[in-house]
Amino acid sequence: MDIAITSFEHWQIVSLSGKFVTKAIDQVRKIFDSFEKKNQLHVALDLTKTTHMDSSAISCLVNCYKRLRDKNGAIALFGANNDITGILNIVGLTNTFPFFKSKSDFVQSIGINATN
Repeated sequence: MDIAITSFEHWQIVSLSGKFVTKAIDQVRKIFDSFEKKNQLHVALDLTKTTHMDSSAISCLVNCYKRLRDKNGAIALFGANNDITGILNIVGLTNTFPFFKSKSDFVQSIGINATN
């Protein structure tokens, strides 16, 4: 899995490409650890290029959500394909996280003008 990090205002955008599965969990967890240390507590996951997500990835998202929430931060998701959206819906995460169809929907919801 490839990971790219950008930012908009006070949000860190983490773009995940490929399969978000067990072997990628440590890498994602380290990114969230780094954000916490820098007090960057608003994180959006761009799932536009994510092709698959397993149960360990879902657990990772929930744990990261709880960590950020406990520090008055937030996590949002956008761009998930229909399969991933279906899985997240079944486990109730589309009601737990702010969940957007696209990056532009996410950006519009937080009141930032998207430039890319």
